[in-house]
Amino acid sequence: MVTFIKKIIHAPFVGAKWVAALESVAMEDYLSAIGNLQNLARFFENKDVEYHMLKGFVEYATNNNSAAVKDLKLSINLLEKSSKYNEAEKKYLECYAGIYGNLANSNLSHEHQGENFEMIAWRDVDLSGVRKALKMNFPLGKHPSWEI
Repeated sequence: MVTFIKKIIHAPFVGAKWVAALESVAMEDYLSAIGNLQNLARFFENKDVEYHMLKGFVEYATNNNSAAVKDLKLSINLLEKSSKYNEAEKKYLECYAGIYGNLANSNLSHEHQGENFEMIAWRDVDLSGVRKALKMNFPLGKHPSWEI
């Protein structure tokens, strides 16, 4: 019961910071996005797929490539265990994480590079089964059938 009450109390703060992080990313204001994501860490760290996916992208965009690889790998691990997403959404998010994870990994010096992320082929990602919010927050604009 106490946990439920805490969630209700924190919901406006968490929602506002999450929306602010998404809006900052959309405006390519990655420093603001990092600040908002840091405020959310105590709620989502090691628990939330989308938090780590967005954090990984922002880290990649700011050339913090080793952190990006770490967060994007964590997002995939959490995704595999999650029941929040259907199969199309899991493939979609894994494809997104794979693209940016491999880009971040390739930016690391050779001795710091890890294994490449497994890539999901575009043709294996059924966009019709993916919620609009996921496509807006984690766009795969180069997908041959892309539309939001």
